Formats: sequence, C-alpha cells, structure tokens
Amino acid sequence: MRLVAADKLPDVLGTDKYLGGLINNRNGHLHPLNLCLGEACAAAGLGVSIHEGTEVKGIEHGSRPVVATRQGRVSADFVVLAGNAYHHL
Repeated sequence: MRLVAADKLPDVLGTDKYLGGLINNRNGHLHPLNLCLGEACAAAGLGVSIHEGTEVKGIEHGSRPVVATRQGRVSADFVVLAGNAYHHL
C-alpha cells in the first residue's frame, strides 16, 4: 500500500478535491452499481430486452421459455432472473 499526498492526487485521480489517498495494489475493488449498469448497457447493445420491475406470474420452461406477466406473455430464447443478495428469489 502507498499513501498519496494531496499535491500528488491530481496526477492519480485527475482532481484536487481530496486531501490524500491510499493506493492498494494488493486486491481489487469494484463499484457494484457501476458494474450492473455496465453489464446492462452491454447486454442491451447485444439486443437484450430488460424489463426491470415487471412482476412475473409464472415461467413456462422449455426450448423457448414463456414468461407470464399481468400485462401479457413473452416468449424468449433465454430468461435471466436477477436480484441482489438479499432478495427472496
């Protein structure tokens, strides 16, 4: 680990808004929301349709799954159920 003084931070971060910092090259960190947003953007760019907050009433499994919602039914090649670690899926 390496301490970074305030006068050196603009070289590291491109801003002078911080008083100091600590560089940790021993392990990795990520921002979970930014990761999720980036994955969603990449998926949408590949043609994936994301329906956040749509209540699913049932899924008919098979080679072409069908998802039933209150508004109708959707046939898809793949269905992904996603939620955070504290969801009751």
